[in-house]
Amino acid sequence: MLSRQESWHRNYPQLMIPWAGYWSSKARQGKAERGLHYLRTAYARSSQDPEISYHIGVALYQLKRYDEAASELKQALKTNPEFNGNIDARLLLKKMGKE
Repeated sequence: MLSRQESWHRNYPQLMIPWAGYWSSKARQGKAERGLHYLRTAYARSSQDPEISYHIGVALYQLKRYDEAASELKQALKTNPEFNGNIDARLLLKKMGKE
């Protein structure tokens, strides 16, 4: 059976992108695997949105998958160096020593 959020996302896929921040916050609350699942689904719908790549990078960082996290953060910066989370992305890359 689908959870309420899963059902909602399936029925209203156009609204998934705004939820990327929500699922990123879940990743920071120790629910990184679940958040990552939804973030990847959002990415599949809007792969050119640097904020989604950023949030995926944050979730991967929480999972200690640092190489993958760095790749996502760099992709976000490559897509749009001035996106809303660009400073945080750069700081996280620096923290990982992957700038």
